[in-house]
Amino acid sequence: STLYLNRKDSLNERFLVWKISWGLFKENPITGVGLNNFPAAFGTAQEKYFSEFPRSDKEILLSQVPSYGFNEFIQIAVESGIIGLIGFIVLLFFTLKAGFRRLRLNNSGLGVLGSLLSFVFICFFSYPLSVLPLTLVMVLLIALCNDKRTEPVRSFGVLNLSTCIFSFLLTITFLVPRYHQFRSY
Repeated sequence: STLYLNRKDSLNERFLVWKISWGLFKENPITGVGLNNFPAAFGTAQEKYFSEFPRSDKEILLSQVPSYGFNEFIQIAVESGIIGLIGFIVLLFFTLKAGFRRLRLNNSGLGVLGSLLSFVFICFFSYPLSVLPLTLVMVLLIALCNDKRTEPVRSFGVLNLSTCIFSFLLTITFLVPRYHQFRSY
């Protein structure tokens, strides 16, 4: 409660963004609004939200047009629909499963697994995948959690190949749109 009172307006802004984003997701549940279209789609959805019913002055003061959804899972759902969200969650599930299996088998990788869990937790309240260096850190953590070198040698299975391909595509998805931004810096 003390944390809420100290950052009340900031948290209420995020709640408003999440509420409007949820409505935006419900309008485009399968395909989403398209990658990197969050700000434009959000602005339109927010305009619709405020024009439908009379809203409180407090809520109007909290309104903004953020570039990010303040929650990676919500932003992925809004931009790429349920298919993209499920793909992201499946990737995280199998990566965390591999990390816990590695930890259980030979007690290694605790730092990597803990870092990835922390990163996933941060994804619920911020937008780390919108920052290029943090995106690269997540890709590295995913790769390290899926590292099989400390386990007995096995064939390169279909699941491992699909995880690698999905990780590569996810990396390209986040890096390519940021290239022009990086060049302008």
